[in-house]
Amino acid sequence: MNGFGFGFGRIWSHAFHSTPITCAKHSKKRLEHMLRNVPPYPYPVKHTFKQSWFGLYGGKHIQFGNNVPESEYKTRRYWLPNVRSKKLYSRALNQWVELDITTNVLRTIDKLGGLDNYLLGTKTARLKELGPTGWKLRWRILNAPATQARHEAERKALGLPPADIPKTKSISKEQIVKGAVEETAIEEQISSATVTADEPGTLKL
Repeated sequence: MNGFGFGFGRIWSHAFHSTPITCAKHSKKRLEHMLRNVPPYPYPVKHTFKQSWFGLYGGKHIQFGNNVPESEYKTRRYWLPNVRSKKLYSRALNQWVELDITTNVLRTIDKLGGLDNYLLGTKTARLKELGPTGWKLRWRILNAPATQARHEAERKALGLPPADIPKTKSISKEQIVKGAVEETAIEEQISSATVTADEPGTLKL
């Protein structure tokens, strides 16, 4: 008790936050709400670092270790990923997307030439590091009219039949992997196409 007749410990026993209790959601409910209209994420989600569910962390995780001074008296500590809040432009969605993103992923996006190219990667390692937020953005970009028009133009130039893209979220993991393999095959055919102006029907890149 202090001189005013009440204890400060009782006043500051709860951490202050601006979100009303009625609006706050548990992390799992937030995750279910975020992925309600997209296919199920085909890879396991880490429950030891739930913060990474709601951003592009590139597979980065909290790390634990020790501070070891000259006295060799070890003190436990932890390291958090280098996370920044950024707005990135999506050409397919024609809008800015605000994300919590690690600097490692930022460098990869800059190297690949944009957010869309990063999210549309088809390798297994890329799909695993996207996480739930990246998975949702990938689904939105794949269903964007600009992306579908570009893919149809590429398939038509290569003489391939139109792609059968499901419009609902009822899609299995096998269908997702099959679609990723088909996209990889198309990209390999495009990259191996000869750039000649004399031959009719060749794809000019």
